[in-house]
Amino acid sequence: MVKERNIVFDAVKLFAIFLVVWGHALAYFQTGDFTENRIFLAIYSFHMPLFMTVVGFFSGTVADMGLKEIVLKKARQLLLPAVVFYLPLAAVVLVKSGLSTMIHSYIGAFWFLKSAFICFVIYYAAKKICKSTAVAAVVSLAISMFIIDFMICRMLPFFLFGLLLGNIYPRVRPHSGIIAAVSGVVFLSLLPLFDVDVYKTLRLSPILTVLNFSSSDYTEVYGCLVALASGLSGSLFVIFLFEYLSTKIPSGNNWSKIAVLGSETLAVYMFNTVLIELPPKYVGHLDGMNPVLYNVVVTPLAAIAVIVQTHYIVGLIKRNRWLSFLILGKALNSRHSSQLSLSRPVD
Repeated sequence: MVKERNIVFDAVKLFAIFLVVWGHALAYFQTGDFTENRIFLAIYSFHMPLFMTVVGFFSGTVADMGLKEIVLKKARQLLLPAVVFYLPLAAVVLVKSGLSTMIHSYIGAFWFLKSAFICFVIYYAAKKICKSTAVAAVVSLAISMFIIDFMICRMLPFFLFGLLLGNIYPRVRPHSGIIAAVSGVVFLSLLPLFDVDVYKTLRLSPILTVLNFSSSDYTEVYGCLVALASGLSGSLFVIFLFEYLSTKIPSGNNWSKIAVLGSETLAVYMFNTVLIELPPKYVGHLDGMNPVLYNVVVTPLAAIAVIVQTHYIVGLIKRNRWLSFLILGKALNSRHSSQLSLSRPVD
């Protein structure tokens, strides 16, 4: 049961990181306004909420640790790779654009890893103080609404949703088919509402939006609600669809391959910066390409290529325990196994 559950979520993470890289390819391979692209908007309506839901789902395993131990462990797993991996890129930015630009880019780089770390700290600090899980959730949610950086205000609700889902999963898992169907219908009905205006509200805090409300229309409040509903329904749909499919597709070698690739999402998230975002700046863009060819052939194939290429790079990194520690966040005293867990954004 546990093994099967892990494989299902590895498949979910693999799908989610594919969407991340595909979305970035759509945004970077051409110079036009990517926010007008309906596929891009569909991806961004739920892919990072899905990832943060998965983070929250598995975060219950650290509940018995002390706060200091949680901070140190998550700093190694999330912050250390982000800091080390971006170091050579920061040197290039420093030479080309100066110190202030380099500092700004360094702070914002790999924002999701930093967001996940802060979500861990906020929630578990609140839990150590409040003791009650429900009170800690309310307190941490209230705190997050006033933190716009790293999209904490938009990500922590999904972190808490993942925590809740992890607690009730054994009870709801047998109903995966009906949950996938209902959430899928809700998500698809919301998808046409997730437009450019809603996308622009993704970095806004719902609470601060209400407190600072001054216009006569409710565009920003509406956008926040649509984004929240899309993220929740989309996350439920994907998780329970994969759960349902796992009962229909025989287990075998393909599942083990999915499990390995799904465990490498943190590395894919970081190498995506080098393999997707940088080449267009030096090789050129694909402006003028047929939209269908660009949207459903070239960019998704590029995403698959990045995932496969990263897999072989990770294999090389794992041969050295110090590289595994610095780039993959592995404990120095642990054996090299394929046990990563996270990934990347909505910039």
